[in-house]
Parts: sequence; structure tokens; C-alpha cells
Amino acid sequence: MLLAVLTLALSLQDVTEPQARATFIKEFKDKSTQARDVAVRRLVGLKEDATLQLLAGALKDPESSIRKSTAEVILTCTDSAGATIRPLCGILLNKREDKDLRLACARALAKAEYKAEPIDAFIQTISGIGEQEKDLYAFGAECTKILGQLAGQDFGAGKETPDKWKAWWKDNKAKVTKEDQDKLAAYKKSAKSK
Repeated sequence: MLLAVLTLALSLQDVTEPQARATFIKEFKDKSTQARDVAVRRLVGLKEDATLQLLAGALKDPESSIRKSTAEVILTCTDSAGATIRPLCGILLNKREDKDLRLACARALAKAEYKAEPIDAFIQTISGIGEQEKDLYAFGAECTKILGQLAGQDFGAGKETPDKWKAWWKDNKAKVTKEDQDKLAAYKKSAKSK
């Protein structure tokens, strides 16, 4: 799958980002899942806010496979404004979604420019896995690993891990949120001056 994304990216090197968006808008209206998948993959590695807004919208596609492809493409992009964070977190938190889709969203969130909302979503996700949901244990362990990398902390992967993360978050949420707000304000200021 990654090879297909990279091959498509190489074939689109001479296309400007606005051109890629225009093509996406046209092709994403297609009823064919395959055509919508190709449209999403055309946006691999891009970074303009308008492009990330389109990808955030593609996370609402009715097809799980398209939402998963979108999360994989977001992983390759630079989302300086954080446009995709909330939709990715929504899918990560939704227990009715496919585990592979949720994990693709978790991986995309690992690269998020802003940390507070993803950290909160990861903690809710791992805390929401009950003892009767053994089929989610491996998914929870992977989310815990990603959370540790995102937050720069390691509380292991035992029964008490979610409680340790909740306690850590209670002590650090305000600080991380403030850092995100400052970073976003700096980004917006620099974007206006361009």
C-alpha cells in the first residue's frame, strides 16, 4: 500500500498543490470507491491548509477503506493548522469503527503538530478498553505505544497504565494545551505575513 502511495506521489511531482486539489475535488465526487481512493492518494505529501481541509472532509466518506486511505495520506502530509486532528480523534475514539481504520488514525495523530487533543483522545481510547474486550488489547497496546511517543512518557502497558496516563494528563493538560495555543498563534501569524 505504501509503495502505491509513493509511486503515485512520484508521478505527480510536476503538479502544483492547487492543481492537485482541483483534480481531487472533481474525482472525489465519483461513486466508485476506487476512484475516490485514487483521488485521496493524489494528495500524498502535501501541506497547504486548503488541502488538509479537503482531507479532513474525506475522513467523513461512507466507505471505511476511503477513510483509512485518507488517514494514511494525512500521515504523509504537513498539517500546520491542525485541520485533521479533530476528525482523526473522532474516528480513533469511535468503537464502532474498524480497528485498522482507528489504528491508521492513531498513526496519523502521532505526527500531529498539536498534542493536547490527540493525547486526550489516546488516553480516552486506552481507558475505554474493558476487560471483556480482549480483541482490542493489541490495538490498545499499539495506541499506548504511540501515546508514549507523542507525549514523551512511558507508563508501560499494564492494567494500571490508563490510570497512570489519566493522572499524568491531569497534571500536564494545561501546559500542553498552552504550548499548542502558542504554536498555533505563531503559525497563524507567520501565515498572515506570507
